[in-house]
Amino acid sequence: MWTRFSDAETLLRCELQVPLHERAEPEPGWTFTSDLTGCTVYDDDREIGRIEGIEFGAGEAPLLIVQGKQKTPYEIPYAEAYLVKVDLAGKQIRMRLPEGMLEINAALTEEEKREQKAVAGGGNEALNRKDHEDHAKNAKKLLRGLGGFS
Repeated sequence: MWTRFSDAETLLRCELQVPLHERAEPEPGWTFTSDLTGCTVYDDDREIGRIEGIEFGAGEAPLLIVQGKQKTPYEIPYAEAYLVKVDLAGKQIRMRLPEGMLEINAALTEEEKREQKAVAGGGNEALNRKDHEDHAKNAKKLLRGLGGFS
């Protein structure tokens, strides 16, 4: 048994595992992230996909790794601002995501690939300027949804 605070420092950056039957109940409104794996995520009534994993350290909120019908999984912040309802018994997470969030990780369309080639080749400065304006608008919308931009 440890008797000093410094004894516990040996556990820094270690993973602590507790058997399910021994873990404490979370406080009301809180959820163990391990309970989220396998849940289906919905954006309003639209099914997005199933939570395959969770990543930490990319920001304040853990990222839900959600595999749907698309090739690349979605990375969706598990943020209170987006949560509508968490039903662990029914394995459902209902969210209201900001417009454009799911497109952040989406594969490029053929038109976007052509635009990217044109910009990379220095072909069309007007297109390049328009792309930057569009990206800036989309970033501002997303940040507004996160509460970080007004």
